[in-house]
Amino acid sequence: MHIRLKTRFYHFMFSAVFLILLILYFSLPDYKIISSSKLSFPNHTEALVNVVVYKTKGSGQLLERITQEYMEINDPCDQLTLHLYRSKLRFASGEEPYRTVEIGAG
Repeated sequence: MHIRLKTRFYHFMFSAVFLILLILYFSLPDYKIISSSKLSFPNHTEALVNVVVYKTKGSGQLLERITQEYMEINDPCDQLTLHLYRSKLRFASGEEPYRTVEIGAG
């Protein structure tokens, strides 16, 4: 009987931890802009945006949303470069982005 209680306890703990992790995952945003820089030249401007992507589903729409958010906050630019990272830790440690997207004139 003691072993059955132990087994039930372990099942309960595993289920509780799994549920907590699932709730934390769904509470994460799809992405977070962590830094940006802008270079202005006499006839065009370029912007570089570093983004942590937490959820990659619908990545085409995700890129559009990131671009739209950046353009709403900042002045429009001629060329926008997005560096996409899987975590803020990878960005902080100097790892290369898993994807780089250039939007606009080349």
